[in-house]
Amino acid sequence: MFCRIYVTGNEISESLILDFLSIILEIPISDGMTIENDNYSISVNSNDEYDCVKEKDFPDGFLYFKLQIETVFVDEIDLKLASEVTGKILKYLWAN
Repeated sequence: MFCRIYVTGNEISESLILDFLSIILEIPISDGMTIENDNYSISVNSNDEYDCVKEKDFPDGFLYFKLQIETVFVDEIDLKLASEVTGKILKYLWAN
């Protein structure tokens, strides 16, 4: 299972998001770019399609947001756990 969340903002960076996700999920950052455990792997990447004008267009502007949070879950993942992890990420983003 795979989940991609698009994120944008003036002061946002890959390292900032990854640092906060590491804290809220209580999993250390490995190799400086990934948060992973036995159930999933999370990376934060620049969006190659980023466009500061197009990102304001409704309804598809999110496709042009600055960053992407990509979560890859293991095939055997419990759907409840996957939704809890995704929910924690979304709650953090909405609050900040």
